[in-house]
Amino acid sequence: MLPRVQQTTNYDLFKDHTINRDIQVKTPKYLELEASMLKTGWWDSKAAVVYPLDRSGKHTIVEGHNRFNVAKEHKLVVKYLIDEQRIPLPEREDSGGRPIWSLADWVASHLKDGKNPNYQILNDFKNRTGIPISTSIALFMVGNKGETSDWGRDIRRGTLRISDTTHSEAVAEIVRVCTMNSIPYARRSGFIRAVSQVIRTGIAPKDALIKKIEMCVNIMKKKRAVTDYLSVLNEVYNYRQFPRIDLATEVRNSIIAEKRRLMEKNIAEQIKAGTRPVRVHGKFAKSAARLEGRTP
Repeated sequence: MLPRVQQTTNYDLFKDHTINRDIQVKTPKYLELEASMLKTGWWDSKAAVVYPLDRSGKHTIVEGHNRFNVAKEHKLVVKYLIDEQRIPLPEREDSGGRPIWSLADWVASHLKDGKNPNYQILNDFKNRTGIPISTSIALFMVGNKGETSDWGRDIRRGTLRISDTTHSEAVAEIVRVCTMNSIPYARRSGFIRAVSQVIRTGIAPKDALIKKIEMCVNIMKKKRAVTDYLSVLNEVYNYRQFPRIDLATEVRNSIIAEKRRLMEKNIAEQIKAGTRPVRVHGKFAKSAARLEGRTP
């Protein structure tokens, strides 16, 4: 049975979730919402989702903070649904099965909450380097592969853990040098991810790559995709390099090796837990078979 949409003008009946995002009242999206609600009111189909009354006699809002803010400011009727299951905010999804917040939203939320200092480390890195938050997350994921098997889940739950910043700092140093040399796409996600992939192989040391970049600024043209930037870095690193090193191939082999490592880790965990591993086909079939103790 679906919950019934309720309505009230008792704004004191509600309170914000402790990890709610800040409400940005001057953004175009908020102003558009405000204009719509002033014209047509609060639609039943967009009712806020709240938890049942707590000991303080209030409902905690888990979805619909912006709409509630508009309604309270302009004395409009509040429409709400009570979530009797109390689904945790990090596990809530939209109608398409997607998380209701982006990872950047979760970082901002837990940063505001202040309980986990790792979010401050991530935010400080983003502010200091100018690298976008989503790309910064990706860099820390590479540098802390052993910390978790699901970074998205941990970021949403507030359990992010960062113990090694070596990789992210190496990439940030290259980005800084590119910025100083007026390379316009230095902070573009595609370029940064390409640099990250090259550094991860260990074939092209950071200092050597920086030296080559400073020698070849004029050939570093703007591209569209990560693979295109890999080609640029390949050309740059092999400038006056003998013998030449195919960085694209090294990156591809590194990615395959990492996928194999993760696959073997997952199967080993499944075997230890006594669950039947999912059969793996293709290039990882032999590794999977060896771990399962069978013939591929």
